[in-house]
Amino acid sequence: MKLSNNLLIEKLNQAINSYNEDTKEEEIALIKNGNISNEDLEKISSLYIDISDIQEDEKETFFEELSRVLENMQLSSFFLYSETENEPMKVELTFLLKFNKGLKNLQISDIDLSNVNADVFNKLENLKVLMLGNNNINDFTMLSQLSENLAIDVGNNPMNNVSINDVVKEINKHHGKMAFNEHPYFNSVVFALEDKKINLSNIEIPENKMNEIFQFINDYGIQKTLKIEDYIKMNENQGNPTRVIISGTKDISTEFLEDHPEIVEVQIIDEENHGWYGQEEPYTREEFLQIRQKIDEIKEKIELPDVSDEDREKKIFMQVYNVLGKMIDYNHYAVTEEGEKDDALKITCRNLKDGLLKGKAVCAGYADILKNVLGEFGIKANYIGRDPEDVEKYAELIGYTEKAELDEFLGFEAMSVEEFAKMYGYKDDAGHAWNSVELDGKKYLCDLTWDADNIKLGRFPLEYCCPSLEEFNSTGSGELTHDMFVTLDEGEISEFSNEDQLRFLGFSEEEIERKLHPSIEDFVKMLEQLEAQQKMESVTVSIASEIKASDFDGIEKAFDDKEKEEQIDYDK
Repeated sequence: MKLSNNLLIEKLNQAINSYNEDTKEEEIALIKNGNISNEDLEKISSLYIDISDIQEDEKETFFEELSRVLENMQLSSFFLYSETENEPMKVELTFLLKFNKGLKNLQISDIDLSNVNADVFNKLENLKVLMLGNNNINDFTMLSQLSENLAIDVGNNPMNNVSINDVVKEINKHHGKMAFNEHPYFNSVVFALEDKKINLSNIEIPENKMNEIFQFINDYGIQKTLKIEDYIKMNENQGNPTRVIISGTKDISTEFLEDHPEIVEVQIIDEENHGWYGQEEPYTREEFLQIRQKIDEIKEKIELPDVSDEDREKKIFMQVYNVLGKMIDYNHYAVTEEGEKDDALKITCRNLKDGLLKGKAVCAGYADILKNVLGEFGIKANYIGRDPEDVEKYAELIGYTEKAELDEFLGFEAMSVEEFAKMYGYKDDAGHAWNSVELDGKKYLCDLTWDADNIKLGRFPLEYCCPSLEEFNSTGSGELTHDMFVTLDEGEISEFSNEDQLRFLGFSEEEIERKLHPSIEDFVKMLEQLEAQQKMESVTVSIASEIKASDFDGIEKAFDDKEKEEQIDYDK
């Protein structure tokens, strides 16, 4: 066979090279001077042709010669496409009639097929996959006439006047093997039929299709996902089970949830400030109700300053920070080797659940809770998560080894560097989380995880509550610090003075003076508390890796039985 079209020759030579790389038989010679035998053409099983660069004056010869070539080939796969976004080409379609009956996979893109009959494809008895795209197919009737044995991708064809019922009928006819990848609205229907769930939060629903989509949801018992603002805007009545997406707990009240029993899941996704990925796992209705009710209890403890108070947000922030610091303990078990095997715990100790409902969390949980509770008061807080450097190397660099020797000399139980890293819940792949918060027009940094113990002990002022950026990142003997984590530019950071921090907490001038300039008696008492804390930390580290999840079940049951017997609530 003699060929003259250079584009077709180039694509055939590419197919020949692919054949020669894979074959164990005699190789095919590349086309030279336009000559190729019918015998060689029959050996090629796959042909990919990108027509992006085809020139107008060569279209006619290209498709004429393509028809002759296809007539002599035994293809299993043929792909004709373009990577440009031009209008579909109007060309002679004779080549569509030249495929051998053994063809299994066919892609036709960027060719006008508006006048093609379904029989052209149905006559290909072994055709399994048909991929279309930019073919100017406006009439769904042609697609509905295609063989039920075909798996079809409709591509970005207009699909005018197509109803959801039409789509559902075709999906069922093709046993689910139908894709509308360029039509997210219809593609969501495909997945909904299989999963019984549909996410309406990330697809644009045409206004004239709104009633239709809800009828589909009702007819097929589909659980829908909606952003809370869309849910309210649609004035959704009590009906099909629904998952609502909110940006924070402030978006949905306890009363609203109780009035809408069809809301079965609540998912928190803050598009402006994504936290740790597990925090976007949905909560069940029961879980979120409990969380919501706990936040309501916390809000009742906050004394709201007058709206004219120029430090209003700072005073609210300090109260929230103080309440949460007292309420939540660090979950050392969650970061032990045994605890990290618990996939559920890995999430619940880092989202709102465990910290609010059980009083136990790790740093990500502290940061997530602080962000959401502050949001309830209209205070914007961001979650900051950072990857760590080498914790053990850092501990050695800041002189922890020497500190351990000093502890041992003073009678404290010294920790190894490995125990030191584990005590704070960090490994080389664990990271740390804290918050930035905007108060009365200025931005601050805070780390509730590292301040929580001192809050419980009444040790004010707090070291990591809105200090200067330099102080926030500064190193400290025997302490992990923020500058050991990968840092990003957080913008201009403001700070509280120690006096301001205490004043915002409601301390009197006399109490502030005593906190900032303690007497000898106060200082001795502080040293005694520090010694007790260090001993407790050492004990915690020494036993944490030995505790198993099952141990807590027995301990909790014993407390529960005792509480029922004596009608007393114990602080577990």
